[in-house]
Formats: sequence, structure tokens, C-alpha cells
Amino acid sequence: GAFDIEEYEKEDLRYFTGEIPSEIATIDSLRILDLNFNKLEGELPAGIYGMTKLRQLDLNHNLLEGELSKDIKNLQAMRYFQIDNNKFSGEIPDELGQLEELINVDLHYNDFTGVVPPGLCVNENINRLTADCDKTLCACCTLCYSIDDE
Repeated sequence: GAFDIEEYEKEDLRYFTGEIPSEIATIDSLRILDLNFNKLEGELPAGIYGMTKLRQLDLNHNLLEGELSKDIKNLQAMRYFQIDNNKFSGEIPDELGQLEELINVDLHYNDFTGVVPPGLCVNENINRLTADCDKTLCACCTLCYSIDDE
């Protein structure tokens, strides 16, 4: 069924469809947002970039699209940023490299272009960094994927 913010707090999330509601950003204390393996589509609500206490964002294996905002720099508590297996596009903002708490960053199987932010390469906390290295230059990825792997 469609995504219902009330159900989010009660149920295990799987097989939601539609867009991520902007109201999700009103849950100020949210530290983990795990919406992986659903059929969510559309762009990330702008409010997600204001969820400053968010430590883990798992959006992998959905149908999400659009570009990541430079406002990603606001997510300074972020440790796990997993958005692989979607339809995100454009360049990965350099501001992602400013998130010093990051441990895992999964960007593969999207439509990103350009270069993985150099700031991610000098972050000593990162133990996993993945990208589509045939489309996105990555000097320090721990795993590289390509179209042929899908």
C-alpha cells in the first residue's frame, strides 16, 4: 500500500509504494531511517537534509531518483549512508565528503556521474565505500561495481 507515516512507527517496513512523505522529517528524534527493499519512488523530500540527528539512512533497493542536494552537509551525525540500487543521478555532491562520522557509504547501481568526493577518501572512519566505477571515478572505493555486474 501507499506509505503511511502512522504505520511507519508501528510496522516493519517492506513493500511500501509511492513517495517518501515530507512529514517524515518532522520526527526530530529519528536516528535511523530504514526504508530499504521497498518500491518507493520520486525524489528525497528536502526535509530529510534537515534531520541532523540521523545516523543511518538506508534507502537501498527502491526506485528513488533525482539528485542529492548539497544540503547533505547538514547530516553531520550520519554514519551509514546506503542508497544503492536506485535511480539517483547527477554528480555526487562534494558536501557528502564533509560528513566526518561516515563509516559505510553505498552509492552503487545508480546513475551518478563525475567523481566520488575526495573528502570520502581522506576520512579514516570509512570502512566501506562503493560506487559504479565505470560511470563514477572513485580513487578509494573498497568495492567497484559496473553495469556488467547487475
